[in-house]
Amino acid sequence: MSADDNRITLTIVSSSGDLEDEFPVKQKIQALKTSVMGRLNIDPDESEEYQLVYDGDPLASGKTLEELDIPDGAELVLEPEPEVI
Repeated sequence: MSADDNRITLTIVSSSGDLEDEFPVKQKIQALKTSVMGRLNIDPDESEEYQLVYDGDPLASGKTLEELDIPDGAELVLEPEPEVI
């Protein structure tokens, strides 16, 4: 990613299908998750029940892609939050 380029390409993998697109590096994970859910026909109102995971680690909803050092070309997994027993 160049200094002038403030977007990265991500692949979002989910049980409802996959999505590849460019996203702003300053976008917070919560906003990204809600946007992607709507495009994958998953009710965005249920976004609190889902998490985005990169390399096995859940991503903090209040952080940006840039703050989390998510690289261009990364694959993120959209999955239900684990149940707390």
